[in-house]
Amino acid sequence: MASYILYPAILMILCLFAREEKNSNYSFFPRTVTLVSAYNEEKHILNRINNFLSSDYPPDKSKIIVISDASSDKTDLLVQQIKSNRVKLVRQEKRLGKTSALNMCLGEVNNSIIIFTDSNTCFTKEAIFQLTRPFSDPKVGLVSGLQLYKKTNGEFNTLGLYSKYEFYLKKLESRIGSLAGADGAIYAIKGELFETIPNAYINDFYHPMNITNRGYKVVFQKNALAYEESDESFANEINRQIRITTQSAYIFRKEFLNLIVNKNYKALICYTGHKAMRWITIVWLFLFFAINLIQATFYSSYRELLILQIIFYTICLIGSFSNFLKIKLPYICMMSNFIEINCAMFVGFVKSFKKEINSTWNVRSK
Repeated sequence: MASYILYPAILMILCLFAREEKNSNYSFFPRTVTLVSAYNEEKHILNRINNFLSSDYPPDKSKIIVISDASSDKTDLLVQQIKSNRVKLVRQEKRLGKTSALNMCLGEVNNSIIIFTDSNTCFTKEAIFQLTRPFSDPKVGLVSGLQLYKKTNGEFNTLGLYSKYEFYLKKLESRIGSLAGADGAIYAIKGELFETIPNAYINDFYHPMNITNRGYKVVFQKNALAYEESDESFANEINRQIRITTQSAYIFRKEFLNLIVNKNYKALICYTGHKAMRWITIVWLFLFFAINLIQATFYSSYRELLILQIIFYTICLIGSFSNFLKIKLPYICMMSNFIEINCAMFVGFVKSFKKEINSTWNVRSK
């Protein structure tokens, strides 16, 4: 449980020695290029582009590039039908995944601010302005926004307990100039910091690590908002956690020594505390239960704690069954979701030791 309790405490101590810098430059409008990697996104791509075109950001300083990862549906045709010099289509003829698709745009970005987002994500009208404003500080190399989820009725989901906890961690990490990963739905980097990365890497996990290694700050901008429709399937979330953790753990192992060599201790603390320790949380919980079971066998004073653990895991089991039966039991399901998500992260961590990491993705089914 060090990731959930000890890590926030360490961040709060580090923040005592960090100066909070407020950016009030409202006249900073750098050129921007928004990159969207798409595979068979005919249901979302027009909405994504129209949302971009409706932004309040100066039109002469923003364009969007859609990189089709060998799409076999109407994605390419729909993009080509849009008559705007601010919209460009680039096609990757062989399906190699999102990272390879983004690498294709290395020569397209010049010295612009590069914005990364997804095909099924939309921005608020002022999101691009809010995302680029912190770059008026030359020490800032990456800015991450905040993604929210919309219900089918169009209302935004309120932040749950876990989301509020994550939001708080990002604010603390930002204070010390580092983030344990950016929000893949909405983040931006300086164009001169954009470089080719290995296909097995996921850009939103690697970029903050790489950019802090190069001496720049990475910050969280809570007012840069993106949104997408909420996915009601918890099974999809489990698969997503496995996939993301597999790639993230692979990157962390490969880049661990670089963090030490570059004396990037803030990023090392953030990635270890916020990510790596979580991947093995379920192991610590299992060991805690096993040790408590042995203790209770010989000492009666430990039996109350064992009973509490048994009650907790029984409630989690009930929550898992209610999820399977699609019966909503909010607090019970929250407890079971915590255990299942941590199990999924451990599965992803184990899978990260495979020789080959899958870099492609499939369109999410609903």
